[in-house]
Amino acid sequence: MSGQRVELEVVVRPSDQEVGSKETRGRFWLSAGKAVVIGRSLQDADLPINDDPSLSKRHFSVAFDGQRCRLVDLASKNGTIVNGNRVGSVDLHHGDVVCAGQTVFRVNVVKDAIEPTDEKKEETTILSAERCEPSPASPVESQSAEVPPASAEVPPVPAESLEDDGPYLFLTLTVIETPSVSSDDLRASRMMAWIRAGQTVIVGRAPWESDWTFRGDDRMSGKHFSVTCDGRKCYVSDLDSANGTLLNRVAITHAELCEGDRILAGQTEFAAQIMGRE
Repeated sequence: MSGQRVELEVVVRPSDQEVGSKETRGRFWLSAGKAVVIGRSLQDADLPINDDPSLSKRHFSVAFDGQRCRLVDLASKNGTIVNGNRVGSVDLHHGDVVCAGQTVFRVNVVKDAIEPTDEKKEETTILSAERCEPSPASPVESQSAEVPPASAEVPPVPAESLEDDGPYLFLTLTVIETPSVSSDDLRASRMMAWIRAGQTVIVGRAPWESDWTFRGDDRMSGKHFSVTCDGRKCYVSDLDSANGTLLNRVAITHAELCEGDRILAGQTEFAAQIMGRE
């Protein structure tokens, strides 16, 4: 998996009526040397999913060392299922399906992308609006980290060890309006991305330039804006987009994000929710 990173895609949440619905419920990116704890509790999990009562407070962890992606069940009450089998720990691969409580995740191994030629660009028209193809220049989770050798067991990393003892914030962006998806489907899909401390995520229309892509919005630039969180504050930056990025209907180049802020890029609008522990 060298030169790659892992995306955990939430495809089913407890309130969903149809398993395997076409829209993505949420995304979380994990780069080499990083680990994340998934569970129900905001205080105990790095990626909390608090609308699932069947999840344990700390349900399972996923660690990626650049070569192996390792899932470890954290003595959860209801267990963790990978591809239909209950597991204690297991290596994850592209396309694996993880079930925890009533939440279902798909594992995507995402390669660093190179901008295609004109011929290749034509082929990318078949991509869905929500496909994630990161740019090699994307500084997602750019903090350096000690990476264990591929042959070593990758242990779960406690949430408190991922950051210092100070305040720890992370950001979720939820799509509330976009031409890529009908209004009825959008209400059902709750498209969302999680941005943890140390991560930067680029949003745009071109899959070879952005991490989170919206090909159905022709007013969005290929690389439109970025969001980042340093653990204490979260920021949005316009990336020289053609139509600008609006924060609460005001054009910005760079600004701090606050709870409830709205970001408008092209015809797609996002709501920011800032979560964390003091």
